[in-house]
Amino acid sequence: MLAHASGKCKVEDSYPYEAPYDMEGCPEDIQSWMDRLNGCSYFESEMEGMKTSFDDPRLIELKNQWDELQCVSLWCDYDDIFMKYEGDIVYTGIISGYAQMIYGDSELPVCGMEQELSPEEREGG
Repeated sequence: MLAHASGKCKVEDSYPYEAPYDMEGCPEDIQSWMDRLNGCSYFESEMEGMKTSFDDPRLIELKNQWDELQCVSLWCDYDDIFMKYEGDIVYTGIISGYAQMIYGDSELPVCGMEQELSPEEREGG
């Protein structure tokens, strides 16, 4: 994914965000992670609100999107990116700021604590 033309890291979908920093471009790994967080958060909130059987077509579609975005590894990837840019308050501020915007005052998930879909959920049963 290429940096956005404005040079800012930003997301325009379900959880819009634009980094408050001027820069020449958004690093691909940061932009990709922000896009994944946006999608994973959306799909997670929709799945949590569903009161349906595991074989519901929409739930199956959401699970497939969840897998495609690799939502299970999202917070381990956050740690990796944060460590890569450790000491750079702009880049670490962007990813932590976007995560805080979505999660608010609640504690951010940690690596290894992601919601893994159960075998029953994966098989639709």
